[in-house]
Amino acid sequence: MRALKLLLPFTLIAPLIGGCFSSEAGKPVEITVNYPDENGFYQKYGYEFEKKHPGIKIRVETIDVTPSANTRVMPDIVFMDTTAQFQEQLKQGALLNLQKFADEDDSGNLDKLSPIMTDLLRNDDGQLHALSPYYSSQGIYYNKGLFKQYGVPLPKNQMSWRDLLELAQRFPKTNGNGERMYGFVTNYYREIEFATFLRYGQTEGLCFINPATLKIAIDTPQWRDIYKTTVEAFRSGAIKNEAEDEDAQLTADPLLTGHAAMQIYYQDAGLNMEAAYKHYKLQPIDWDVVTPPVNPLIPEQSDFFSLNEIFGISAKSAYPEEAWEFLEFAASDVDNVKRNMSNSGVGIPATSELNIVMEGHDTKVFSMLRPATTNVNPYDAVHYDIVNAFKEVGQAITEKVIKGELPIDDALQEIEKQGQAAVDKARAATGGSG
Repeated sequence: MRALKLLLPFTLIAPLIGGCFSSEAGKPVEITVNYPDENGFYQKYGYEFEKKHPGIKIRVETIDVTPSANTRVMPDIVFMDTTAQFQEQLKQGALLNLQKFADEDDSGNLDKLSPIMTDLLRNDDGQLHALSPYYSSQGIYYNKGLFKQYGVPLPKNQMSWRDLLELAQRFPKTNGNGERMYGFVTNYYREIEFATFLRYGQTEGLCFINPATLKIAIDTPQWRDIYKTTVEAFRSGAIKNEAEDEDAQLTADPLLTGHAAMQIYYQDAGLNMEAAYKHYKLQPIDWDVVTPPVNPLIPEQSDFFSLNEIFGISAKSAYPEEAWEFLEFAASDVDNVKRNMSNSGVGIPATSELNIVMEGHDTKVFSMLRPATTNVNPYDAVHYDIVNAFKEVGQAITEKVIKGELPIDDALQEIEKQGQAAVDKARAATGGSG
């Protein structure tokens, strides 16, 4: 991909170093952004950007850019904190196509950006309408000591969900001290069994709800096979299924205490291990990490990538070139990205000139796969209240199946029937749409 370039207004005759000025002599151009935290924006981006581009000032404004808000005045720089918000802006035609800026530039900065980030932000035609300074990934962290102790083969990169659940079932339910043990702990805190089942299907490219009609279709051979595998794994006791109260006191994760063999975390978990040991006064474990579960039919792709700091340019902006200067800076300015990396929660840098470092561990597992070409995450297309209503029904029925109170072959038919009723009710409560 080609790179970025500063485009100066035609009103300028003499070159200006570091940015653009308005037609009023010496007055910087002011552009706006709808970032939710003014102080946070200036700390992460604003101060450094304005220092390097003295001809551009950025004002943070509280503007609701969601289509339902019918915002008349859009910010020059459109901030979005989820890909679902980005897709909605794209659908509304609210964002400029960035390709022309890239085509007219020769700085080389875009060539250094991760294809993971850019793939996540390309539309169906391959066009780019936004950039993000960071992306997030997940991995299966595992306790090497427990695998050695119980003679279980170590996890591998690009395992399927079936591989993962079968591996988890090779561990005992209690350790030598009679304490509860788990082969695997999910990253869910409620509706754990049903949420795991849906996540398994999502990875394999299955969708249980039509975003346009909100019709449920889950009683199929593919879903049934996944359901049986998931139910058997939870029935075995190998998967932790105790729901946690949001208000309960935080405790150390079972992986850290030596009571779980595998657990899914984001990339920053590896950066925070030492702090967790000290906080909970634990002995360090011998751990490592592999890629998250993949679809065995396309093992080179992953649907565990995400973005939460997305910047685009409003199609209504009077200063698109200046806004582009900010997007380029936010995504590719190595000094600024490095400075922000002191906060481990920001994610993996989009610029390939930097990467996260975990001493003694290969962090390539977080970037060796490419984003899945098909996105079937229901939360990206359907109101979360509707999805959650369906999950509550599915969880209640699945609990009965695991306890042997309902035949497994009848479960999906009931989930589809009762789940549709719950979706219809939630749809009415949310205004009649997804």
